[in-house]
Amino acid sequence: MRVFRGLLLLGGVALLLIQLLPSGRSNPPVVPAQTLERTLTVPADVKAILDRSCHNCHSNDTVWPWYAHVAPISWFMVGDVNAAREDMNFSEWGTENIDAQRDSLLEICRKVKAGAMPLRSYTILHRDAVLTPADVATLCTWSDAARRELRARE
Repeated sequence: MRVFRGLLLLGGVALLLIQLLPSGRSNPPVVPAQTLERTLTVPADVKAILDRSCHNCHSNDTVWPWYAHVAPISWFMVGDVNAAREDMNFSEWGTENIDAQRDSLLEICRKVKAGAMPLRSYTILHRDAVLTPADVATLCTWSDAARRELRARE
């Protein structure tokens, strides 16, 4: 019993100490002219879906909940958000070349159709982010139209 208490105390102290390590949470500044909405036509219904289900990870406007400040949970969240921003960042959309934008639009449809986005780990806590079949159809229809819009610009 004494060993168990010692291990429990040691674990508690370790948990407290790791709170002192920086997590890397950030929200880089947003340049409005570079956002998805400023560089492509995004209808209101599509914007609503993107805001509800994608924007929190795939933009520089992440809303960090209280548990994003608690290690080690914060480490996983920061890693997921950084990976999402690296894959596709709606806040920096205009900095990508047209081919990369077209590829990203195609990936949006592919990933939501496959159920790969939004991540299950995200939708467990954010039930409103779950995409309905109608949401998926709306996003895919829009991504096709947006790719045509980009093609017309060339």
